[in-house]
Amino acid sequence: MHRATPRDSSFRGYVSGGARAELHEADDTKQVQELKITMMKGETREAVEHSQNYGFTGYPVKADKESEDIIKKCAEGFAKFMGGNRSSPIIDNLDDRRFRCRNFDEGEVAMYDDQQQKVHIMRKRIYTRSPFMIMQRVIKDEKEEDGHGRDPKASRDQKKDESKRLSMIALTPEVILLERTKPKDGGGSGGGGGKQQPGEDDDYQNDEPEKEYKKDPEVELLSQGVFGEKNVTLTTFRKGKPHLMFDMDEDAELISLMTLREGRPKVEFKLDGEAGEITWGTKGDSNLTFEMNDLTKRITIQTEKGGRPQNVIELDTNTGAINITVEKKFYLRDENSQNSFELDADSGRITIKVQNRLLLGDENANRRAAYEGSITSSGDRIIGDVSNKVYITP
Repeated sequence: MHRATPRDSSFRGYVSGGARAELHEADDTKQVQELKITMMKGETREAVEHSQNYGFTGYPVKADKESEDIIKKCAEGFAKFMGGNRSSPIIDNLDDRRFRCRNFDEGEVAMYDDQQQKVHIMRKRIYTRSPFMIMQRVIKDEKEEDGHGRDPKASRDQKKDESKRLSMIALTPEVILLERTKPKDGGGSGGGGGKQQPGEDDDYQNDEPEKEYKKDPEVELLSQGVFGEKNVTLTTFRKGKPHLMFDMDEDAELISLMTLREGRPKVEFKLDGEAGEITWGTKGDSNLTFEMNDLTKRITIQTEKGGRPQNVIELDTNTGAINITVEKKFYLRDENSQNSFELDADSGRITIKVQNRLLLGDENANRRAAYEGSITSSGDRIIGDVSNKVYITP
């Protein structure tokens, strides 16, 4: 019969009964996360392995301390001593009183961190929140390609270059961003120095490169939607540059539709509610613009070259006038060019050509002025039959 003395019972409880552990900090660079913990007073252990459930991982927040050895608040866990060896503890789970979500309904589950971010699986909905950004990605499936960094074997490894995304939804405090993309040629190849060679250090993650998700994505934009508080922009891209764009701006009371070439507007259509204006035009070295302005009561057709007006036709509904300004020549012709009016600014000549009769005056004139043929501003052709009275309304 074996008798256990109080001393024996205390020793067995000390070495095999486990202990409450307080976390100083964690080392997340190892393949299995390692912790620095304190159990009994003055009993601190480093490089304690922290096993986590498959598919779930977390990097616990370091302790709030008064001094190097005195902990105020921290994450906590329960240490086990495999084989009764207290110098080699392990920890399965950690919890943190500072940040844990509480007061759930029965059956609910959540993931959370220390910044008020969480994914909460509720009874009849899934609730996700963040004060920064919520992002969802669809990535290229890489069944047989090499893994991240120097590991040649890790098919579908989570540490592959995450820039091989195909589409993305991002929610921020300012905008909602939707993007359709494709990987660039050679994009997402990593940057960790090539494949692992036989005999190299198997613990490749100790030498892994910078986290890929913090790098700029190596993708080419195909289409994009940006939804702001008072602005919506939809864009398609060609060779990575904007090609077609639709924009609605509530503050400016402006709706704009445009095509772009090399990132610059080529053809643009605008509805400006603030200015009461509708504008359509082409952009480039030679521009053509059509504008209707409800405030000025004018319709304007204008060509520009070198940034200055070249030819302008203006219909003014206030005065009922039609104003025409030309830089060089102005033509009015019929379908067969039998009747025409020509204004040549270079020569200062006005030429009128008619096939049959030219009539001047209105119905109140006692006789219309008429002639056969044509007449120029230099008087090259003389009117053959002139009325005694010609009346022309101003």
